[in-house]
Parts: sequence; structure tokens; C-alpha cells
Amino acid sequence: MTRDEVLAMKPGRELDALVAHEIFGAQNPDPLFRPSEHISAALKVAERFQDIRITRYVDPEMTMWKCEIFIHGVRYFALEKTMAAAISKAALLAVMEG
Repeated sequence: MTRDEVLAMKPGRELDALVAHEIFGAQNPDPLFRPSEHISAALKVAERFQDIRITRYVDPEMTMWKCEIFIHGVRYFALEKTMAAAISKAALLAVMEG
């Protein structure tokens, strides 16, 4: 899967299953594990990384969340409408590209 394909994914079951598989090695992910939609699950994903930064951008039109993960000086990031989705996508990029 390419970077653009990951970034184009919508929060939901497909993204959640991919995160569970790529980050935790789960072959049959628990349907209750919803990191792209539930912040508590997304924070479990974030705990897997040592250098992670989450920033909120607010303008009159919209709030966006940026998650950056740094591994050996390389930055992997995602910009999303929710913190959970930003963490999920940045984490996927970090393990898939890193």
C-alpha cells in the first residue's frame, strides 16, 4: 500500500484492521479495537513510538490534527480532522515506510 493510499483511507474498519495488523501483528483484529475513531485505542498505538508529536491547528473553518512520528531522524506524518485518525495514519506510514 502506498503513502497516498494510506492517507486517502477513511476512518473505519478497514483502516483499523490495517493498524491492528501492521502495528500489533494481529491476524484477526478485535472488532472493538477502533484506533481510527476512538482516541483511547489511538493512544495505545501512539505508545508504541518513542518520538511522537501531536499538534492541533484551528482556523475559523476547521480544526485539523497533525501527528508526526520520528524514527532515526525520518519524519512520518498525517494531517486529519480527528486526532485518532492522524495517529493511526502516521503510525501506519512509520511502520510501512520505515
